[in-house]
Amino acid sequence: MVVVNAQKTGAELNHSRILNVNTWSDYPEVNEFVDDIYKEHFSDLTKIRKKHLKVVLLDLYVCWYWDPEMCLGVHLNKNKYKAGSINSALNISELTIPVVERLKKDHFIYLRKGNNVVVNRVARMWPTGRLIELFQKASFSILDIGLAPNTNTIVLRDKDPKYIPKNEKDKIPQIDIEYDLTPETEAMREVLKDYNDKLYKTHIDVANLTKPFIERKKGKKQKRPSKIQINQHNKFVRRIFNDGSFDRGGRFYGGFWQQIGKEHRSHIQIDGQRIIEIDFSGWHIQLLYARKNINYFTKYGTNADPYDIHVPEINDPEYKRWLVKTVILIAVNAKSEKSAFRAIQHTDTPEDLIRPTGLKLSNVLLTSILDKLKAKHLEIAEFFCSGAGIELQNVDGKITEKLIKSFTASNIRILTVHDSYLVPEQYNHDLFTEMLETY
Repeated sequence: MVVVNAQKTGAELNHSRILNVNTWSDYPEVNEFVDDIYKEHFSDLTKIRKKHLKVVLLDLYVCWYWDPEMCLGVHLNKNKYKAGSINSALNISELTIPVVERLKKDHFIYLRKGNNVVVNRVARMWPTGRLIELFQKASFSILDIGLAPNTNTIVLRDKDPKYIPKNEKDKIPQIDIEYDLTPETEAMREVLKDYNDKLYKTHIDVANLTKPFIERKKGKKQKRPSKIQINQHNKFVRRIFNDGSFDRGGRFYGGFWQQIGKEHRSHIQIDGQRIIEIDFSGWHIQLLYARKNINYFTKYGTNADPYDIHVPEINDPEYKRWLVKTVILIAVNAKSEKSAFRAIQHTDTPEDLIRPTGLKLSNVLLTSILDKLKAKHLEIAEFFCSGAGIELQNVDGKITEKLIKSFTASNIRILTVHDSYLVPEQYNHDLFTEMLETY
């Protein structure tokens, strides 16, 4: 008998992700598995459509398979479900709620509902030993489960109007919202459909690993390290726009390669081939100068380093460069120095760097660094702490789309990490040339 922790609290509940309502499979073995549970436990619930049970069971399976300690967040408020939502390819509705409740009643899942103690937390569920034993005996595999056809790849987000801030510093989260399909959004969806179809058929791996995951060190607010799953199930890419506008944001997200550091990315292989990675150095700095009709590297030289300033408090050159780069990137995105400094102070140091002993990222130090950056980049100083970053992401999103479209049409696999791109190493020259032309 499988023994499962039935009383998760605190960090155990925080170790979770939200239920993916697009998890799906049409394999006969999967259908048989769902049919057996439906006939025995759901046949009396006449309003329940089998697809709701199927989605919940399959996503529980996927979550358990890759990380047995992870919970699934699930909304028990019917207002969170919208029929015909563009973000639900299967039209999953509020009927998910009685499915979850029956699974709990019949001892297939443990369910911890949200409460007033933990503000804005959705319910958490995880499989009992009974359901895990069924998973272990199932005749299908993890690779038989994927996403529903026409799963939305172009996501529009805006601030959650129903979110209750805990305090004045609390950042209101953005949620996926509805939008009308247009020729422009359909064209963007088509690019990603072709791209995801190619990625699905491509083997992408990190060759130097002995385990199918990378364990990141604990963040400041984490009780334990988090794991990044390296597998052929974690490759789906979406494009996300922000602030309720297709002119803001628009970067590409998804795929395990975006969640790992550059050192691990150097060991990625695409269909067994080694890769090369090229990025736009000082990318957002270049774009801000371009707004002023200035080509940064033409004016200051091809070897100019936009992050090179004197910081006497830091002797380690690698840590100094990382911190200066972090300051400038966050400052471009932030709307005030106060919010920028707070974000910098809560940014985790990369695993391959160590903060110098005794160094505190005080407001005094960060103000000094920011002032020096403004002096170095006097022509674009007005953009610091102006919130301009989200608009710059729209530009680099368009550049990334062009690169994805071009390489996909040429049947060459390309992986993207915002302003950085990875291709099999024999296409090094093609990538460099294409990046320059697109820029």
